[in-house]
Amino acid sequence: MAEAYGIGGRFEEMRRLYDGIRREECRKVEDFINGQLSGSISCYDSAEDFYHGYLLGLLGGIPGYRIHSNKERGEDRPDLLLEPDNPQDPAVVVEVKRVRKFSQMEAACDRVLRQIREMNYASGILDEGCREVLEYGFCFCRKNCMVKVVKRKAA
Repeated sequence: MAEAYGIGGRFEEMRRLYDGIRREECRKVEDFINGQLSGSISCYDSAEDFYHGYLLGLLGGIPGYRIHSNKERGEDRPDLLLEPDNPQDPAVVVEVKRVRKFSQMEAACDRVLRQIREMNYASGILDEGCREVLEYGFCFCRKNCMVKVVKRKAA
């Protein structure tokens, strides 16, 4: 049916994005997002909450996951939390930052990964039975995205 409406390729692209998230393939995730941003948004669409909402909509369709925005975890609230229906699948914590200069992107990604660890976002998820948590830092600068990930496993 998707083919009849000319959107079959779009479903395949989304599947590759979702697989990239679950498999920690940051470059694949960056390529997808950068392709979307370059062809769709204005350089004025660059507030951090814009990118937060963009990722909420984009990642909200991952099959087998429930997505939460700003849900309390650890000592604060991660921007996004994807809880798997199956605890054998990894949970995903996403923190989003925006910077003004491309040269600041890598350091900002590192800062958000540190924030995720320091705020202990993964602890409750692991305590609830998930075997691992993928902690993602997304940094945006205008129409560009950088992604880094750290995997935490249950003890």
